[in-house]
Amino acid sequence: MNFFTETETGIICSNFEPIELQPDEGFIAANTTSNLLGFVAKGILRAVEPKENGERIIHYFWEENNFFSEAESYFENKPTRFSIEAAMPCTLLYTTKEKLDTLELEIATLGLVKTQFGAQIMYEKSRMQEIAKKGDVKTCYQLFLNEYPKLANRLSIKNIASFLNTTPSHLSFIRKQLFKL
Repeated sequence: MNFFTETETGIICSNFEPIELQPDEGFIAANTTSNLLGFVAKGILRAVEPKENGERIIHYFWEENNFFSEAESYFENKPTRFSIEAAMPCTLLYTTKEKLDTLELEIATLGLVKTQFGAQIMYEKSRMQEIAKKGDVKTCYQLFLNEYPKLANRLSIKNIASFLNTTPSHLSFIRKQLFKL
């Protein structure tokens, strides 16, 4: 479904800027208000919640060909609990809310599309987060493998373990049990 003409698509795309991130490099800092909307062209991003004790919990991931933002911060102008950072080398395209708001005056359908992207980002985020709450670590890992097989094959065991709220050694033990069958 095409929401935009070819000319409108060109105008919108010209308002996105590329950026390269290395593993562990941040894009959005926790406890800040973010006005950024991005697209993962290459790589995987993760949303990380820093805890007071220094622990860092991964809450979700975005892989290639997905839009991303810290949606609550972007749409509601609230500080984010999470930082968004690269889980591996990434190429991103990003723009600001202000640029999109200005373009919305020029391109009537952009507001509707922004709302749909926001809803999609929130849906995917909650869908992924539900996996980590579906039972014990073994069950959650199996669900993650079934729902996100490409992602599971590309992420380090450390990233997946943090997402599942366990240690890499415990997840390694579970993987050995599962793949022994």
